[in-house]
Amino acid sequence: MFVGENSNYPVTIWTQDNFIRKMKMKEHIKLGIYHLIIVLLISLWLFSCSKTKTDNILINIEQKENVSIKEHFLSIDLIPLETSDSVLIGRLTKIVQNNKKYYVLDKKQRAVFIFDLNGKFLNKIDKKGNGPGEYTEISDFEINQYSGNIELLSPWGIIYVYDKRGKFIRNYKVPDVLKVMHFLKFISENKVLLYCMTEKDRLFLFDRVKNELISLSYNIPDNVLTKSFTTYFPMYSLNNEIHLKENFSNSIYKIQGDEIIKEFTWDFGSLNIELEKIKSKKESIDKYLTLIKEGGNNSFVYPFYMNLENENTIFTIFGYDKNYNHLVLNKKTKRYILFDKYEEDVIFPFFYTFSSMDHYLSAIDISLFEISDFVKPEFLTETNRHVLEKINPNDNPIIISYKLNPNFCK
Repeated sequence: MFVGENSNYPVTIWTQDNFIRKMKMKEHIKLGIYHLIIVLLISLWLFSCSKTKTDNILINIEQKENVSIKEHFLSIDLIPLETSDSVLIGRLTKIVQNNKKYYVLDKKQRAVFIFDLNGKFLNKIDKKGNGPGEYTEISDFEINQYSGNIELLSPWGIIYVYDKRGKFIRNYKVPDVLKVMHFLKFISENKVLLYCMTEKDRLFLFDRVKNELISLSYNIPDNVLTKSFTTYFPMYSLNNEIHLKENFSNSIYKIQGDEIIKEFTWDFGSLNIELEKIKSKKESIDKYLTLIKEGGNNSFVYPFYMNLENENTIFTIFGYDKNYNHLVLNKKTKRYILFDKYEEDVIFPFFYTFSSMDHYLSAIDISLFEISDFVKPEFLTETNRHVLEKINPNDNPIIISYKLNPNFCK
């Protein structure tokens, strides 16, 4: 503000002492502001580095490497699931390894088949009907790690509990708030996470003791159609923590109590898909569905087919420019490896997968997929080559077990 004769403010009479004091005050203020700016810049830099290291993994889609499958895996074993007239899997939907057994959900037959680690059939839970301990449909199942029981989720809101031998124990009815339920995971013996594809809020916490259902306020944009962008089995466990991933999202979330926390994001810059820009019109959705089936185009990265995670690494496969792209991240160093196929001209099977500390496993329906896309005789042992030679397209699915190299993505 300039002060003059036309001003309504009082005129300040400047003396030499006033002037000196004023100049010192200005210098002091300037120095304070300078220090403040330095502190803010350092804080922003540290915050930026912290966000990059913990939340945001910047990916250069052009920076691809040549990788041999032997660099990642020490050995690959083929485990055919026993096939007979009484043991035929109609449609492999999910597979879980627990307590030295494989549990296979066959949604078509509405049954859970149980095999040992060599693929020998042991038992199955097949309780279709309307009587006690019977169900009409199955949308998911889990081994409750806290009780050891096998629990089946009916889409109509009932959880059926069986012991390890398949004997019925009891069932739980979810409060009649939800229309239909699709997937479940256990936070504790009696606290269950439910994922519902038809609700605006997709994730719910069910307390079976209190018979309470709480929404965790996780929703998907309204303009994304349910069937178009559905992730099958979007939750997985790691160190007794539940992680959430969607095939249309480049972020992974961790669920802690009733909170959903973003763990990290694959950041492809301008190639990130932006769901909010997809219009609700059918032709727009059809366009994206076509691109998904073709493996995406060169304008965005989508979808994220698979996410395998253990304490050290994250292994994902995504579509881009009509190719399958493999991405492996070292969680400690934040170093990643990006490649198309392995040098041996195979890809990692990205369906029905699960991981442990030292193994990745995948189940392949050999009536639908060519196993030669995933394994070649030259990097199998003689025993596994014999298994490969005997594979029949009419047989039950085969499990491929990958033993991780200790130097995997170091």
